Amino acid sequence: MTAEVKYFLDLGDILAVRLECGECHVRSSFPVTKLTRMRQSCPHCNADWVFPDTAAEKTINAFLASLSRAAEMLQGQPFKLSLEVDYKQAEAPI
Repeated sequence: MTAEVKYFLDLGDILAVRLECGECHVRSSFPVTKLTRMRQSCPHCNADWVFPDTAAEKTINAFLASLSRAAEMLQGQPFKLSLEVDYKQAEAPI
């Protein structure tokens, strides 16, 4: 017998978006209702993240803007939209 666990995330459950800098590794969380555009640089060390008017910036901005709008539009709909997410349990330190 095989047991399988799946995790689903409703869009309305997403409270914030966390960004981690690849340079200084500082993590910052931004409420999904406030972060509608990607930050172009790290708020801590000012390392460049995305450059203006690039495909990366436009794509990320569209995704961020759609998160809160999609959650709002799903309220009252006759269906539920969830994302299946991979959950990797951290190994306990020895």
